[in-house]
Amino acid sequence: MDEQQKLLSGPVKISDDPSLAAQQYWLLYLAIIARDAVEAAVCLYLRRLGRQALVFHRQLFESAAKALYFELDCEEARFQLDCLSREQLAILSELSDTPEADLKAAREFYQREAIRNPQIATARRPKTVKSMLKAVDSQAIHSYAYYYRQSSQHWHQTALGLASILEQSSSGEIVGNAEADVKIPNLMLLEMAQLCVVFYRVYQRLIKPAHTFDIDAYDSLVESLIQVSRKEELSEEFE
Repeated sequence: MDEQQKLLSGPVKISDDPSLAAQQYWLLYLAIIARDAVEAAVCLYLRRLGRQALVFHRQLFESAAKALYFELDCEEARFQLDCLSREQLAILSELSDTPEADLKAAREFYQREAIRNPQIATARRPKTVKSMLKAVDSQAIHSYAYYYRQSSQHWHQTALGLASILEQSSSGEIVGNAEADVKIPNLMLLEMAQLCVVFYRVYQRLIKPAHTFDIDAYDSLVESLIQVSRKEELSEEFE
């Protein structure tokens, strides 16, 4: 079992405190999603599919943002966990082939949860990533634009995403940029490593894993490599 698996594998003893338990459930889930995002991005960068790798960059950023916020606001962590029954019922109701027995069980589950926590039966929605970031750091809007909004354009296939790929040639024809690689994949991967550091610090505090490592030394190494990559990027621009 590699070091990464040791850090994320259980069993983990969940707290008897409902608020801390909700935070721990989220951190365990987000840790697996974050790991998957990093591995997927690395594979895509190696295949020179950097444009698609940015989608997983965004996913990792969201995992880190939610980890930071749920540590700060345990009640929101509990609320979003409690929304499970509402979300499950909504999806099963929209599917055309959901067995009636499953739909009935989902309705009953939702009704029981709505009695336990009436908020889930209201119009209240889970907080957005943007609002979470503002609560964690008032200056984080810049990071949100860079890591989240910018990377979302191709995910949602927007007009802004279209404009970044389609160009007009000198003869007036429309040309699509089929090159999917990014100019600085090393820097992008190092920035993902930096997001992993942010995430893992919260993971350490809330999960207290049996296996750990020197996160400060790793953080310093990543930061130094990022500075080198940025200098190389600037040098290439002025060549």
